[in-house]
Order: sequence, then C-alpha cells, then structure tokens
Amino acid sequence: MTGKMAISLFILAALTLLHTHAPASQPCTSNDPSVTFTANLGLPAAQSEPWNAIRQSILTGNFTQAENLLHPTPPSADRWLWEGALLLHERKTFASIRSLEQSARIKDTSVVETLLAVDYFLLNQRSLAADAIARALHLDAQNTLALYLRGRLEFISASFSQARKDFSAVLATEPHDFHSLYYLGFCEWRLGQNDKARRTLLDAVEALTCHHLRFPLAPYTLAQIEVNEGEIESALTHINLAAQMTEAPGEKASDSEFAAKALALRGKIENALGRKVNAERDLEQSVKKDPFRAESWYLLAHLYEKDGKKAQAAEALNQFRKIQSEL
Repeated sequence: MTGKMAISLFILAALTLLHTHAPASQPCTSNDPSVTFTANLGLPAAQSEPWNAIRQSILTGNFTQAENLLHPTPPSADRWLWEGALLLHERKTFASIRSLEQSARIKDTSVVETLLAVDYFLLNQRSLAADAIARALHLDAQNTLALYLRGRLEFISASFSQARKDFSAVLATEPHDFHSLYYLGFCEWRLGQNDKARRTLLDAVEALTCHHLRFPLAPYTLAQIEVNEGEIESALTHINLAAQMTEAPGEKASDSEFAAKALALRGKIENALGRKVNAERDLEQSVKKDPFRAESWYLLAHLYEKDGKKAQAAEALNQFRKIQSEL
C-alpha cells in the first residue's frame, strides 16, 4: 500500500462513519459502543453544556447550529477546543489547527493534542502528527485514540510490528472496534501470520455486518487472504460483501476506484471457479468504473482470447499496454 493511498483511506475514515445496510451474519443483541470507537476521531467526548449540545450538532452535521451555540461562549480552553473540532469537521484544517493551538496555550490536554494529530494527518504532515501524538500520550498514556492514531502512523510507514502492538492495545479496552480489528488483521497478514489475520478480519466483518456498517476494506482483505490460501468459495462470499458495501448511494470518485478494485478481484475469483461469464461481466464493470485499472484490462484480454473474441481481446490488450506505458 502506497503512502498516498494509505493517507487517502485515512481521510475517508477519520471524520465520518459511512453507514449502509449490509446483511448481518447474526442479529445484534445489544448496542456495543466499542464497535465504532474510532469511527469519529475528530469529535471528543463532552460532559457538560453547552459543549454536549455543540458536539451533538457537529455529529448530526448541523454546523450552523454548532456555530450559533459556540458564538456566545466566553474565551476558554474548552471554547477553542470545540471551535477547533467544528472547523475540523468543516474541513477548514488550518483554521482548526489555529484554534486548537490557542486552546493548548491556555491549557494543553491529551484531547487537544489528539485533535491536532488528526488535523496533521489530514494534511499528510506525518512528523507533526507524530509529535502531537507523542504529546498526547505524554499527557495521558492511556489515551486509546492517540494509541490508535500512532498505530495508523506506523501502519502508513509499513512498521507493521509496532502498529500491531498499538492496535492490540486499543482492542484490549475496545474489543470490537472494527477499524482496529481491520488494521490489526492487515498487520498480521503482512507479518506472515495468516491464520491470525484471517480470524481477526472475520471478527471485523462480523462486527460490520452485525451493526450494518460499511467498511469494504475488511471483507476485501479477508477475500485476498482466502484466495492465497485456496479458500475460493469463502473468498467469493467476502468479496461479494465488499462489492455490496461499495454500492451505497452518493458514491465518490475514491469509492468508484475501490469498487473497480473489488470487481477485479471478484472477476479473478469467478474465473478460478470456472464461471467465465460472471468473471467477464465483473471485469467489464471494473474498467467501466476505473478505465485506468490495468490489471482488469489484462485479465479481460485473456478471457476474450479464450472465448474467441479476437477484436475485443486485442482492444483490451491495447488498453493494458497504453496504461502501462504511461506509468
């Protein structure tokens, strides 16, 4: 995974949790807050008014209401903190940093430094993010969100052994957090612990489906591992779930690119199962969503060739070579 892609995925997950209706493997019996513990890193807890009302307004996306509630509050560390949180959600990152720094000048806290780390992550300022995380953990060594952010920073840097320790620490107190389960499973996979990785990712997928949450990276990565292990039928089940999670309304360009990637993997799985028609359809949909996905064009060329579709095979191979030459 490239640094650019990792940061892009972080931005998708850092501020908001995307919901969709995914088929549950079993009914949920209770509301488990640990499942979504890291779903909104830019929104700290609030214990009193008006901060609780401001927090709720930000959570529901009513930024104007949050601004109106914030406006009459006198200057204080809390006031600047919540202004920073609001600006962060409004994607006014530099203004958010200025407000949070003002809060820290009055009273530096682990919460303020954690929010600053999120801002720096969004700006891809890794060294500044690392400094803010270090300050957050110095002020509160038990700050689980800061530990999670440190794990994400290590993950982006491919320091999978160190990242694994931080994600494990998060899960010790928030055992069903789907983000931490996913990143822990990915680290275990990269460290060659395939059995552990598969179990961890199965836990992530169960949490997602049980609570009707959308995070296609978890079933997609699980399908990749299962393909490598020769568990093709299980891989098909999980890549189907990943593909379904990418089909939510309001698809963004980044979602479209990931959908193309998921369809490419499903096409490979269908092909391995001898379902050529399904494989061809998935790969055609893949290049439709992302015309620059070289792998899909290459696989399509081979399928067309086997089907005797000479002209289509030549065109697909030409598209593949064109993309390769531009890399």
